[in-house]
Amino acid sequence: MIRIFFTIVCLLLPVIAGAVVADTTTQDTISALVLSPDQIEMGTFYHGANVQVSADIPECESAVLVLKVGTEEMTLNRKGRVAGIWLNVAQVTVQDVPKMYLLAASESLDRICDTSIQREMQLGVAYLRSHIHFVSEEPLTGSEFDEFMKFKKENGAYRMDLGVDLSPAEPGRLKLSARLPVPPTMPPGTYEVELLCFRGGQPTASASADVTLDRVGLARMMVDLAHDRSALYGILAVAVAMVVGLVMGVIFDSLPGAGH
Repeated sequence: MIRIFFTIVCLLLPVIAGAVVADTTTQDTISALVLSPDQIEMGTFYHGANVQVSADIPECESAVLVLKVGTEEMTLNRKGRVAGIWLNVAQVTVQDVPKMYLLAASESLDRICDTSIQREMQLGVAYLRSHIHFVSEEPLTGSEFDEFMKFKKENGAYRMDLGVDLSPAEPGRLKLSARLPVPPTMPPGTYEVELLCFRGGQPTASASADVTLDRVGLARMMVDLAHDRSALYGILAVAVAMVVGLVMGVIFDSLPGAGH
């Protein structure tokens, strides 16, 4: 009888262990990362959009969302005083620059993880400072990074002051919500939004979802025309400029006191 009992236990152990592992895996995974909208139409009057992010995540201490758009190389002018006048005195090439960088976090990055983890996971200023390079024929001043970040923040291309809300859900789970403002200067394309959960300064779970920006209507037609039929596009641009000039001339001539 005892032998039969132990035989049954031995047969059931893998099943029980598998159930425990499956349950742990479920608890440690992000079951859903939802972007709304995940398709953004860039029409004639498009001025940017807000993407609402929601997720069902395992219980953690903090969470970070990142939307990073490609890389590019930029050339900036450095200004300086020459005979008391501000002039362009040198050009600085900025390499490996993310075109857009949006970051939202449930608390400050320095409280979430140390700078080495930030660089490794491509998070925030620590990552950007180590990733972006400046090249110039003239000696660098050391202030290039701060000036570059100021420029990117002013035009809305970089945002790292966005928040993430975490609220209790079922036992061992949290509900995440956030808003990512997509600037109107973000080019069309499909981009990945990455979510990272942290505990004890280390990432414990991750997930990603895509958001697509696509030109529609007149904006799409004009871009296609410029690429496919550049000569016709140039003729139309000149014609439109002439019509606008004539209309503005008629309007100003009709104003009281015009021509006197």
